[in-house]
Amino acid sequence: EGLTQGQPLTTHRAYALHPRFSRDGSALAYAANDQRRAARVRVIEAATGRELWTRRQNDLSAVSWLADGSLLTSDLEFTDRFRIHSDLHHLGPGGSGRLTRGARLQDPDVDRDDRRIVAVENSAGTNRLVVIDRATGATRALTGFDEHVHWAAPRFSPDGSRIAAGRWAGGRFDVVVLDTTGTIVIQVTDEPGISTAPAWSHDGHWLLFWSDRTGIPNIYAAEI
Repeated sequence: EGLTQGQPLTTHRAYALHPRFSRDGSALAYAANDQRRAARVRVIEAATGRELWTRRQNDLSAVSWLADGSLLTSDLEFTDRFRIHSDLHHLGPGGSGRLTRGARLQDPDVDRDDRRIVAVENSAGTNRLVVIDRATGATRALTGFDEHVHWAAPRFSPDGSRIAAGRWAGGRFDVVVLDTTGTIVIQVTDEPGISTAPAWSHDGHWLLFWSDRTGIPNIYAAEI
């Protein structure tokens, strides 16, 4: 059917990654780097592309919206002369705040109730999925550390009962759905190439993701 035409929302060069619409759809947050200044999280008006606010970052990290219109993200930083860690931070138009210290977390996503955070925790050349209680900071592992399995881009379903994620295992990169105990309940893809970056429809009926199974990255939808 030919090349899909999109509507440009940004015009700066270099990188515009990890876009997330706000919960009411009026704003769009993403990680930006125009190679003229430091990396940053940028929030724009979804209809026009007009910048609403921005915050400096050390790397191009994924973001997740909170109910009050602020953002949850991770950021790399030196914790001493020899170690770099990735901690969770809270960002808003009025400033920022730290949620963790000395952690190795990335790709955070918060549930609709703003009570739980699912994230990827890195360690010793591999990673796992964890759930963090926002009120207490307690961390619970969903999956174990396995050098043959890597995880990426977890997302809570709208009702909070399931988590979709990208999983690399056995040389294949597929999308799977887990329950909140860490058990895989749906193998969404089983195709050559890379399939990852899942996103739920508002009613939880569809799971969208991108895949380069044809040699060109495109967006697909699976009925869940």
